[in-house]
Amino acid sequence: TSDILDPKYRRKVGDNMTVQQRNALVELWNLPHTQNSIVRFADKSPNFTIDSFQRHEEAILKEVTNKEAYDEIKDNPIPVITNAILDFIFEWSGPLTDFHPHIVDFFFFFDDSDAGKVKVLVKTHKDGNPYRFLTTGCGTPIYPLSKFVQFCISHIIPHLSSQVKDTLSMLKLLDQMNSNFAPFPSTAELVCCDVVSLYPSVDNQVGVPAVKDLLLKFPQPDGIPADLIMDALKLCLKHNPLKHEERFFQQKNGTAMGPAHACEYVDIAMEPLDQNLVTGCITKNINHGGYTRYRDDGFVILFDRDDLTDFQILLDDLHPKIKWEVRNNSTFIEHLDIGIHLSDGKIQTDIFSKPSNSHIYFPRHSAHPPSVSTGI
Repeated sequence: TSDILDPKYRRKVGDNMTVQQRNALVELWNLPHTQNSIVRFADKSPNFTIDSFQRHEEAILKEVTNKEAYDEIKDNPIPVITNAILDFIFEWSGPLTDFHPHIVDFFFFFDDSDAGKVKVLVKTHKDGNPYRFLTTGCGTPIYPLSKFVQFCISHIIPHLSSQVKDTLSMLKLLDQMNSNFAPFPSTAELVCCDVVSLYPSVDNQVGVPAVKDLLLKFPQPDGIPADLIMDALKLCLKHNPLKHEERFFQQKNGTAMGPAHACEYVDIAMEPLDQNLVTGCITKNINHGGYTRYRDDGFVILFDRDDLTDFQILLDDLHPKIKWEVRNNSTFIEHLDIGIHLSDGKIQTDIFSKPSNSHIYFPRHSAHPPSVSTGI
């Protein structure tokens, strides 16, 4: 039998780029050296931007040296993280092996591993084109454990009281609101409430117990012990350093935006606040058509627009670290990629896209990885 790892047996990966396209990519790749510029993807858009390299570097340095959000680490944290993972494996080797005989090998991802790096997405849909900061998880020693945590808690998401999965789920909920409440009163108000910087704002003193409570209520389907999952989650939250210009920084609050477990974790961490909001509406006699949330984007129809102030007070009182931006309108509002209209007491919808969306599509036979087509 041939050695499948021998480079001569590697399949050459094809592409469908023209010579001109390939030359353009080389030119873009070399921009930092030729034009003191850098190429970055746009946020919530298929576009990319060409930005000043100096602005890019100054913005990252300003972000990571913000002492309210990060601590600078004097020494390379990778040996400490590696030892922490080894201690975890030793403590839970039995249950881990019961789950899968080779899962421990999956966690041994230490060769050439390093701290995460800061990546930015440019918010071209906002004034001034600010950055969204991400910390990469790939290539870090904690990455396999982060994937494991994601696997262990993802079954909880469908059980969250106000969470919607995607646009299709939101459309179904809007149809259900029509069935249950239409015609809405003439005083009804469409309200969107967005969390500002959700990932670093989540309070782990709330999020971690929320995960454990829901794991006890909805046990992991493969029988992985809740305490094992909680130990793994705490490791991922504690050991998420980033590296910039040979300096190491540790995020102080919440979770980094980028590791595999991050989305599921913040969804679950917000569940107690969602429940408190709904309970508060009942206490304050605020009638509504059902509160829903997709990650940091909440939506509700208030039956009386005069309740908006009390609703905003409820939001602000949920947690001191969670800040909200509220938008409202009596006839139309955009939420996710849906345009929501309230006309003649009934919800109507259409497609909404930001002005920065250039509606670029690619054919299914493109050389993009299969995961791109699946994701779309």
